[in-house]
Amino acid sequence: MADSWNDSNAFLQFKKNGETRYLSKTDYNNDIVVVPSAYRRGKFYVDKKNKHLIINEYFKNPQGGGWIKKILVGKTDGILFFRFENSCNKSIKLVPLN
Repeated sequence: MADSWNDSNAFLQFKKNGETRYLSKTDYNNDIVVVPSAYRRGKFYVDKKNKHLIINEYFKNPQGGGWIKKILVGKTDGILFFRFENSCNKSIKLVPLN
């Protein structure tokens, strides 16, 4: 899935074991590389009570970091829209890669 809400060249891969893998496109040769789990990692699950897909993500950067929760709020034409836990606005748009 590509994060196309902004032009960050960030990609998200959902793994069978419930983990997410983050990938990024390099600036110098457009190769896609795995982002080290020390900087960005996550897990996804289905909240059976509320019937939502949830992504818990850990990120680390020079300005800080920590865990955030993203909740699926809609699906249109194969595009998944997520929001941050403390926000009602759609904030992330994941587009399937072909």
